[in-house]
Amino acid sequence: MFDAMTAVSRERPLAFITMEGTGVDYSELFLHWIEGGERSVTHLANANPHGRWLEWLAT
Repeated sequence: MFDAMTAVSRERPLAFITMEGTGVDYSELFLHWIEGGERSVTHLANANPHGRWLEWLAT
């Protein structure tokens, strides 16, 4: 999946958000930014997987 996104990012920047479970009682929300073949990841927030609460971390 990341190979195709990296190829596209050589022509234009690409951003997407993922939510990943931690195996505990919350999930983590990440922003992935790919530009020129380089990917950076920012941990945006911790959240209840069903949207009951969100703890914003990004500044």
